[in-house]
Amino acid sequence: MQTICKSPTDLTNEELEGIIDLIMDYRPTTRIEIRERLLNSRAISIAIIDNKVVGTATLKIPNDIYADNAFLKAVSIYEYNDFPFELGYMVVLPNYRNLRIASQLVALLCSTFENENIFAVTKANNNSSIALKLKLGFIETGKEFKDRKTIDDLKLFIKLRKQ
Repeated sequence: MQTICKSPTDLTNEELEGIIDLIMDYRPTTRIEIRERLLNSRAISIAIIDNKVVGTATLKIPNDIYADNAFLKAVSIYEYNDFPFELGYMVVLPNYRNLRIASQLVALLCSTFENENIFAVTKANNNSSIALKLKLGFIETGKEFKDRKTIDDLKLFIKLRKQ
């Protein structure tokens, strides 16, 4: 397996399409929206096995309104303006789960951007994602809150830059 971290503009078309395919299976949205969000991200880590993208994680540049709402709804003591990046689009193909791929992808992003504050929003019942974030140094901040589009309960996590 090869894990790499790239700027979105450095992705090959095959890598970008593979990432979009992964996310489309996970998020109810359009290919165009995902492509735009990916291309406006700071960095994307991918896992490749046999020339196929099997996992991805992204450091997105958050939408100010979304980020502000997450921090306000969680009643966090932190300010969203202090967090330039959001960890998101963390997806691994089902047949490749439980192989520590997501952990490697997120660790790669976090080590590459260790001098930046990062936040992540996770469904409150996504125990594997929560465990991964805690293992990699994220901390939960604030309280659970409702998603603006669904009835899901969400949690806010932050990773503070290396001192």
